[in-house]
Amino acid sequence: MKNKRIGIVTYFYFDNYGTMLQALATQLLFEKFDGIETEVIDYRFGEKTIVSNWSLLKIRLRRFLVYLKEWKRVLATMKYAKDKQKRNVYFEQFVKKNVRTSNLTYYYDCDLMHNPPLYDLYLTGSDQTWSPKIGFSSVLFLNFAACAAEIGIRR
Repeated sequence: MKNKRIGIVTYFYFDNYGTMLQALATQLLFEKFDGIETEVIDYRFGEKTIVSNWSLLKIRLRRFLVYLKEWKRVLATMKYAKDKQKRNVYFEQFVKKNVRTSNLTYYYDCDLMHNPPLYDLYLTGSDQTWSPKIGFSSVLFLNFAACAAEIGIRR
């Protein structure tokens, strides 16, 4: 009997302890069952639009009052930016060592729509999937899985 393959799509690549451990725990949970193989779909939640310098300046000006209100957080973010870059190397090593990911890396929604990975079952999950603060990503609602089902019909 052939193993069933499960593709997991979640917010796992934000260099955050919780998201990394949640993706790994989900993967390990399903692999406890005989005949189940899992992969975390390597989706990076990129944005297709390239922002011009003028557009970026307008965004910054609109957010100026927020920056003033949260000046301590903004300064801390700037202060620890280099430390965060160093830490990201360790997250990358953790993923390579512990999390089984898809062979392809997908950066945009359209990448998944045009070349969806084929699995027997797709899972989505994360508390962030339902968070209005994060922003909507149709990938987390498995929009690409319908394309994969059409491509991967088995007879």
